[in-house]
Amino acid sequence: MIRALGIRRIKGFTLVEIMVVIAVIIVIASIGVPGIMRQRVNANEAAAVAALKTLSAASVTYRATHSSYPASLVDLYDPEGAQYIDSTLASGTRQGYNFTLSGDEDGFNATAIPAKPNITGTRYFMIDFYGVIRSSASGPADENSPAI
Repeated sequence: MIRALGIRRIKGFTLVEIMVVIAVIIVIASIGVPGIMRQRVNANEAAAVAALKTLSAASVTYRATHSSYPASLVDLYDPEGAQYIDSTLASGTRQGYNFTLSGDEDGFNATAIPAKPNITGTRYFMIDFYGVIRSSASGPADENSPAI
């Protein structure tokens, strides 16, 4: 009868159907996002450890050609000369961590501190001229922190 009168039914979704779909998407996202964020933190921490190993190797190489270990990150990157590390690491920031390096003729110490604690990383790292990487979850790592 409706067709006979020339009235057509409009097809589409009701508001309730749309709200159910949105609710399902929100539930799925709330399950997945914390896992993704934890993986991001793990990746940042692994990159920080790798960067500390790079700083250690670069510092030893620097010491082989100079009379002491590098005093800071700037010593390891000269845009017009020797480049022991890349410019990103020389800036002191890489993948959610801030890096520092101090050294003299007897040794060096490099640290990695999360740029935003508990967001970009949960652990603090350090490496000394022996090549031992240490970590701490409660604050900056030092020579008394456990080795990883």
